[in-house]
Amino acid sequence: MLSDFDSLALDELVPPECFDAAAEQMREDLADQGGGRFKRALAGLATPRIASAIGEKFRAIDLLGTFANGWADAPELAEAAAKTASDDQPSFVRLGKLEQELDLFPLLTLSAWGLTAEPIKFTVNLQSEFEAVEVGLHKGYLIQLGGGFCRLAATLKLGPCIFPSGIPAKELQLGRGRQFDKPGIALLKR
Repeated sequence: MLSDFDSLALDELVPPECFDAAAEQMREDLADQGGGRFKRALAGLATPRIASAIGEKFRAIDLLGTFANGWADAPELAEAAAKTASDDQPSFVRLGKLEQELDLFPLLTLSAWGLTAEPIKFTVNLQSEFEAVEVGLHKGYLIQLGGGFCRLAATLKLGPCIFPSGIPAKELQLGRGRQFDKPGIALLKR
């Protein structure tokens, strides 16, 4: 079980060989766009660049912030946040189990030698299960979290193709957790 959530990058949930497989699929899609021999040659050279670009996109995603932004829909957290809307002091609440599934839709655009391919659209599906997490709330905002643990899994989807399949979820201790920049993550409809 890992102990530092902030050091976990999304590309650790989806093995790099999946980037290569997705890049190969994208290369085939680029080649099918036509445009003559030069564009097909560009598509052939693009596979390593696509895999690298997917990895960069994955490393840029703040997993903990992404999940915390989706917690506004959790009834127990929304209720606790509403109670803090007018408080001057932060309050802390320990959550039971919070399961979440999110889809992110990053776009990749590749260009070389003055040619730009159509943006490549793919989906990243994230599944999480947080348990016994303590959240700090202030004026209806999530300001910090810590303790507890979570299980995370991710898949990369490109059209009908899914990369990977059958990879077990990673288990993490949240440990010291994280404080969010002020004012925090809004949990109440404003």
